[in-house]
Amino acid sequence: MPYSLVLVGSTNHTLTATNQLLNSPDFKVLFAITPEPKPQGKQKTLVQNPVQTWAEKQNIPTVLIKDKINDQEQAQVQRLIQNVGKPDYLLVVDFGYKIPNWLLGLANFHPINIHPSDLPRWRGSSPGQFVLLNGEKESAISIITMSSNFDQGEIVSKIPFSVGENWTQKEYYHQAFDLVAKELPEILIGLAENKITPRPQPTKSPTPTANRLTKEDSFRDWQLIMSALSGEDQKVVSQIEQATRAFQPWPILWTLVDTKHGQKRMKILETIISSGKLELIKVQIEGGQPAHWNQVKNQIEETN
Repeated sequence: MPYSLVLVGSTNHTLTATNQLLNSPDFKVLFAITPEPKPQGKQKTLVQNPVQTWAEKQNIPTVLIKDKINDQEQAQVQRLIQNVGKPDYLLVVDFGYKIPNWLLGLANFHPINIHPSDLPRWRGSSPGQFVLLNGEKESAISIITMSSNFDQGEIVSKIPFSVGENWTQKEYYHQAFDLVAKELPEILIGLAENKITPRPQPTKSPTPTANRLTKEDSFRDWQLIMSALSGEDQKVVSQIEQATRAFQPWPILWTLVDTKHGQKRMKILETIISSGKLELIKVQIEGGQPAHWNQVKNQIEETN
């Protein structure tokens, strides 16, 4: 008999991390829990997330979440359990909502979460971005049991990897979730057969919480960026280059510059470090298209 599970997630990362598991004869998804379609674009068109789309193609029932998991969703889950039985695993990957205690206790075995950092480092919703912001060279993706304490469950397994020097968050997460996909089926089987013993992680993290990022978080003062351009402070040079990559593709590093047409936002899309100085490669000034820095720098006052 295959191990049964409930898949809880919302993004392509969810599907990447569970790809081999979802296609394994050793596992069966009973139902999925995922956010309801969200309005996107100027037309506010409702768009399904990748997990809902996948579940519909596979004829797998879904419980759709609006703002949080409440009594209505609990009733839906209980009705499904009556029809399909109690799952062996609750598997949570890139979900973004608080998991209530009743759901944590749903499965026969441990509720499992996949977190893309070397826990207890960078607990929170933006671990990859903070790894890049801080210039860390090594990281890991952690498979943990879930508890009521956020990202503090016991460590089931960790898969280490080196961080590429030119990575944006896109490459970081692709590497992390791709790595765990290869080992996840064996890890869950080992856990079920008591061949793996989860171990507690330290209560205190050595890093701040990697909170969900906003556009305000990705602002850097133009004077600071000019300091990096001059190379006068190597720490600042590294910080701005790391921020450029960490904030790609969202929320994108930006600043305010004085132009011949007044103060405007400028997105910094690509940078490099050359001869100890930061070089701007691609930027986008408010109202314009992405362009090479040399094409637009004459629009900015005092760019020296």
